Amino acid sequence: VFVFFVLIFCFSLNFLFVYNLLFHVPVFTLCFLTLSIAVVINGSIILLFEPAALLQLGSPTVFLPLLVLGSLSSGLGYVIFYVIVSISGPLLAVMVTFIVPFVSITLGVLFLDEPLHIGIAVGLPLMIVSLVLMNLHSIKFQSVLKAPVD
Repeated sequence: VFVFFVLIFCFSLNFLFVYNLLFHVPVFTLCFLTLSIAVVINGSIILLFEPAALLQLGSPTVFLPLLVLGSLSSGLGYVIFYVIVSISGPLLAVMVTFIVPFVSITLGVLFLDEPLHIGIAVGLPLMIVSLVLMNLHSIKFQSVLKAPVD
């Protein structure tokens, strides 16, 4: 449980760190650096536990789905995340955490023939509704700020 809270704390710090310290760095540079660091760290851990996994990367049936899911799910998610952080601040950027599973599940069902269970079919619309509800206050607040003063 402690490790889980540490991970959440670090993830939350990412929003503030990017918003306050890296606002001048281009979005695609941030995305490339973030994903490159993740590949090095996660790849090292995978090779420690499963060295034979490296041999599987040469297979198109393994490499192409990883490329599609990695670039569209994580890559697109990070682009959206950093654009939202730079435009709106860290609070609205939290919604990217809900977009990544949605894209991953959708691409998995469409391209990898993964089953679409009833829990997933119910959960995906609930995630969209939660995004709308989570940002409804911000949307209303922005419309009040932009309203003309008489």
